Amino acid sequence: MSQRSYEEDDGVPVPIPIMYRFYHIGRAYDLHQLKNFSPRECSAIDFISMNLLIAELEALRELINDSVLNHYGDQLIDYVKRHSIDSKSRMILSA
Repeated sequence: MSQRSYEEDDGVPVPIPIMYRFYHIGRAYDLHQLKNFSPRECSAIDFISMNLLIAELEALRELINDSVLNHYGDQLIDYVKRHSIDSKSRMILSA
């Protein structure tokens, strides 16, 4: 996977196997935002869910020592923080 800038708002590409890891860890640790994001489906989340997702991804860093999840989690945190600018913010998650 090549390194590129996500300034164009094209999202953060996360490989499907990594999405399954996030999904199953979310289910195992009852992280509501992560466990509701099935890698097979498209989801829309609102401002509150975006901020909860940030908190869960940050908590995941402390729960699991996984450099791959940390790498993609950090990219997702950065992306979501840049796009959760007000209470009307929405984000689409798609596989």
